[in-house]
Amino acid sequence: MPPTKQSRIAIIGAGAFGLSTALELSHRGYRNITVFDRYPPPAPDGSSVDISRIIRNDYADPVYARMATEAMSLWETQYAEHYSRSGFVLMSSRGGGDDDYVAKSRATLRNLSHPYEDFEGTAALKRLFPGFQGDVPTSAGYMNRQGGWANAAGAIATLAQECAAAGVSFVTGAKGTVVSLQTVSSSSSSSSSSSADRQIQNIVTEDGSVLPVDAVIVAAGAWTNQLLDMRRAFLATAQPVGFVQLSEAEARELRGAPVMIDFDTGCFTFPPTQDTHVLKIARHGWGYERPVEGVFVASGGSGHGFKFLPVLGRYIVDCFEGIASAELRAKWAFRSGSSADFLGDGSRGGPKRRKLSDVELSRLINESCAGCRDSRL
Repeated sequence: MPPTKQSRIAIIGAGAFGLSTALELSHRGYRNITVFDRYPPPAPDGSSVDISRIIRNDYADPVYARMATEAMSLWETQYAEHYSRSGFVLMSSRGGGDDDYVAKSRATLRNLSHPYEDFEGTAALKRLFPGFQGDVPTSAGYMNRQGGWANAAGAIATLAQECAAAGVSFVTGAKGTVVSLQTVSSSSSSSSSSSADRQIQNIVTEDGSVLPVDAVIVAAGAWTNQLLDMRRAFLATAQPVGFVQLSEAEARELRGAPVMIDFDTGCFTFPPTQDTHVLKIARHGWGYERPVEGVFVASGGSGHGFKFLPVLGRYIVDCFEGIASAELRAKWAFRSGSSADFLGDGSRGGPKRRKLSDVELSRLINESCAGCRDSRL
């Protein structure tokens, strides 16, 4: 049966998805919400925790463009202390395969009546960003000055404080590490009226505790497969990310830099952080049918979810309550299978996904053991 305002709701995962959902549930009158995670937010190894995340609304997909526009208005107000409006540059080679995505993104800005500035070639880009030092003679794109980046860890900390103030409970450590879900046959549950074969009954944590629940929202990100078999819906992948410590003089040269994405290489860069002068560079390349009543999955942001943080919970809880639009339900539905070449909304350029070679894996492990902080996966 649908959850009531008094239902015991367990949210597994204290990242952007879990916390935003918890806060929205609280705003809608749910009074028994508990967030479980291994660590207090912001977790040191969570996807939602970093020095920066891209904030933009120029998605080729109109649904995400509308959601991102809602979120940006809150980034500039409610979360202003964590947001830097540096501008955003999107580019690809003229005549390349990514031209279509750039064109659709540009059309989105026109439809939203948001200004942007086109450029073709190196000289035109340098007029928009005088500090640019590369050479992109065959590239074209645009600058959206309304875009920028957010301090991800800082925003998560603020969101966690808002949840606590709203009455959301937190359990961390071994008691907060959920290791399994216990279900019973729906026919043996007097509270069930659905056609599901199973009904959620308990969650089990690492310390051996068995806790009764009425509903579970799994927002565990890359760890979701440890609780549910999600191989047909999504898989966790790693992306190379580098952090370069700049001198104060070097950081000053790049202080006015926008966030930039080059679709040809899949590389994107951020301006250096204001206080610590850290330059971030990254490179991105490229079901389950809810057979258990009371288990709801909110995971898999595909590297795009964080920018929606101010409004993400609203849309997740719409789905949780069954009132989301048909368009959004279709977009967020579990897939019966996944393509090895899936590109998300189209904004993932660069090489296709592949396995690390033995040499690469060995080098990564050795560097990690040596305490290398210059780059990580």
